Amino acid sequence: MVYAVKLGNNFERSDFAMKIKVPFMVIAMLVIIGVVSVWSDDKTAPMSASGLTDEERSAHDGEILAEEVASGSVVSIEVDYSNDAIIVRLRVPSSKQYVAETAKDLEASVKAALKERKGDLTLEKDSYFIYIYGSDKRLINY
Repeated sequence: MVYAVKLGNNFERSDFAMKIKVPFMVIAMLVIIGVVSVWSDDKTAPMSASGLTDEERSAHDGEILAEEVASGSVVSIEVDYSNDAIIVRLRVPSSKQYVAETAKDLEASVKAALKERKGDLTLEKDSYFIYIYGSDKRLINY
């Protein structure tokens, strides 16, 4: 029930109504802030690399990238943090026909994985060189 007191031509709500309205508004604002913070949770921040050696980081990131690439021709994926490079090793030799097309597709897959799984990776930079090697340990030009 709302009580009103006439003051001139304007009506004002009684103190009782204001006492109920203020806590309700505060609770409503807190709920809205909570919902917005859950929906806008930024999951693209890189995973913390503290406490991990470069070898552990490379193995961790390589596994995640290999999951995303999921190609039968990939033997391993390594990350060289000192040279800002991602090294992909293939099962096929660099001289095999159509290997350049495979390498180009793999490069696109790795770049997409870097964007999509950024929150799971310990990578600190936005861009890395991607080197793809055949089973003969030769760099594939694509």
